[in-house]
Amino acid sequence: MSRKLFAVFLMAVLFNLGCAGLYAAPQQKQKLTHSEKVKVAIAKLGTGPETRVEVWLRKNHTRVIGYISEIKDEAFSISDPGSGVIVRVPYWEVRIVSGFNSNTNARVSVSDGLASHSWR
Repeated sequence: MSRKLFAVFLMAVLFNLGCAGLYAAPQQKQKLTHSEKVKVAIAKLGTGPETRVEVWLRKNHTRVIGYISEIKDEAFSISDPGSGVIVRVPYWEVRIVSGFNSNTNARVSVSDGLASHSWR
């Protein structure tokens, strides 16, 4: 009698352990924030005069055009080849970025998902 009781108990425990995985919460992918997407896009383009980029900033709705001259952890720099002006842009301040690297044919475009030019 104790063997049958033990066998039934063991089957119930194993059945519950087997079904626990079905009801567990599935692992969700971690979504990237907008600044992380911009950082990945800028890293994909690289630096140098062959990297043309156009960036719309959140602050004052200004646009910066040029090439990426420097990439750091918290910001990147855009140089204007005509005037020689270098603008340091933090990743969090970028609203829209689009660019092209003529050497690697890498093309990126990242938007914040809002109506891009509705404020005009």
